[in-house]
Amino acid sequence: MIAEIDKLKTPCIVLARDTSRLSRNPKDNLGITDRLYGDNGFKQKIEKIYFLGDSLEIESWDNRSDKKVVTDKLKQNYDESLETKKKSINGILIKLANGEFPYATPKGLTRIRMNDKGFLQQTEQMSFVRRAFEMKVEGKTHKEISKFLRQHTGINIAEKDLSARLFTNRVYIGEYTEKTTGNHYTGLKFIERAAPISRTLWDNVQKCIGRKISQYGEKQDDHLFGARIKSETGHVFSKYLAK
Repeated sequence: MIAEIDKLKTPCIVLARDTSRLSRNPKDNLGITDRLYGDNGFKQKIEKIYFLGDSLEIESWDNRSDKKVVTDKLKQNYDESLETKKKSINGILIKLANGEFPYATPKGLTRIRMNDKGFLQQTEQMSFVRRAFEMKVEGKTHKEISKFLRQHTGINIAEKDLSARLFTNRVYIGEYTEKTTGNHYTGLKFIERAAPISRTLWDNVQKCIGRKISQYGEKQDDHLFGARIKSETGHVFSKYLAK
């Protein structure tokens, strides 16, 4: 929004449901006030901001509004967003600790509630996803596996995304690493009681990830990267010998 405002030749009017919708971070808060008051070397690009106040009456800010009131309100929005995020993360961590998976499920799984508890449940696609894992161990190419899933289940995963979205997704073995805290959780609860991918099949698939059949003939094995390498954000690097 700020980038679009900067393109304008004359000051504009901004409409917001409430001030929390304008910004929830200090950088954008400053960007809005700079363009409302013409501060810090910026021209006045915002003539007026209309929004619903706490009493649900339409209120407005312009360059004659008390700057402290405006900046304090935007800062309050930021503080409240941090508290909301903290509560959200804490709620998610509690669910994960109890074996519940609170996020969007990978292919072949869905979430259900039973007796006020959350469980993962296999869908009719899961048998084909399991077969995709087996095909990986059998040495089938990602092109073949992607085509198989698309034809039999409608699951459309690009060849290059199979490892990240299927073969290294630990939810299939009942585990998950929460990205914000880095906490690793085991024992996700499945309605079928057992995880859909066995540990043996999982381990065999992990051994195959990164192997590449090339013009040199043999699958590459026993190289320096014997274990999977991850970035700080959890991205799994592939491992193969460059030509």
